[in-house]
Amino acid sequence: SDEATLFSRIYTGCQVNSLTLSFEEGMELKSTVDFMSRRIFDTPTGYVPKTGQTGVTNLLNYNTDQDANKPFMFSDGEIRIFGQEYARVKTGTLTITNTLTPHSFIGNYDRSITSAHTAGQRIYDLSLTLLITDSEIWDKVREQNEAENQADDSLISLIFTKNDDEKITLTLDDYTVTNV
Repeated sequence: SDEATLFSRIYTGCQVNSLTLSFEEGMELKSTVDFMSRRIFDTPTGYVPKTGQTGVTNLLNYNTDQDANKPFMFSDGEIRIFGQEYARVKTGTLTITNTLTPHSFIGNYDRSITSAHTAGQRIYDLSLTLLITDSEIWDKVREQNEAENQADDSLISLIFTKNDDEKITLTLDDYTVTNV
């Protein structure tokens, strides 16, 4: 049967619906991506990708340098207020959700294709496990409500590094603390 010889399906028109980054002190950055595609179909017999590349060594992102292929690491995280560290980040997750909605319109007679995706409000959800290093500042911060916790320059920065000085920096501002 055709199902017995089918080895792949092709997903086209993909957009990221959500991205989750998970990190732990001294460990590699892990990610989970949820895609929403416009079309899914079985790979036809004799199919050749549009780039014409059938081997992995010819792909754009292939690299023989082992240092370039190493993962990003999370080794050091801190929470600071007014220039003073009061907590160290041990573990965390950052989830970015685009809340995509697929649409099919009248006049689109090909049921295998979604006409469009519309994005809703992008939501960032950050959860951290902290080791408190300055309990006096921590107690003062917990006594205030979430709006008062933010100074004008209070940012949350997540930095993930590689051995070759390549890094990913994510900076979040205008946030609300919902649970401590």
